[in-house]
Amino acid sequence: MLKRLNYKTDFMRYIFILLCVILFASFIGSCSKGNDIPTEVSPKLDTSSTLISNTELVGKWNILTDSLSFQGNNTMYHGTSADHYIFTKYGNMYVKENFGGSVIDTAIYGISSSNVLNWLNIYTNVNGVASTSPTNSPPFSIVLDADSLTLTSNVSTSTGQRYEQIKFIKQ
Repeated sequence: MLKRLNYKTDFMRYIFILLCVILFASFIGSCSKGNDIPTEVSPKLDTSSTLISNTELVGKWNILTDSLSFQGNNTMYHGTSADHYIFTKYGNMYVKENFGGSVIDTAIYGISSSNVLNWLNIYTNVNGVASTSPTNSPPFSIVLDADSLTLTSNVSTSTGQRYEQIKFIKQ
């Protein structure tokens, strides 16, 4: 018995297979990583198009001080004019700070109804060593007025109490 050819069905099947191959090739091509590591964080790198509900932190905040107490070490870093956090209206956060070395951080942040800030680091570069392993920040309470911001975190960890307070001025 001879199979009767249905050109319309066969043509559609080939088109479907061709589209699947093109989509798969596009997906594989988009997953390739370049060797470029950003040297400056820019608010133009927003990865979202959905506005967050709480935009009170949106803008660029210069670091005045960053105090950290952990495992018996007490450190206070005085920020330079280049040190800052940028919060976008899309929930993206970019950090450039020289506390403990050159730090560039890209994160996604959120503010809870109890005025607590948390973020998920998605790209961190410390002294030229990059990491894309997601890590969560400790929770930070927010004290905010027109031109100043204070973030305070005080948490118990398996290795002891960790306290950090970061003071900013709006740029």
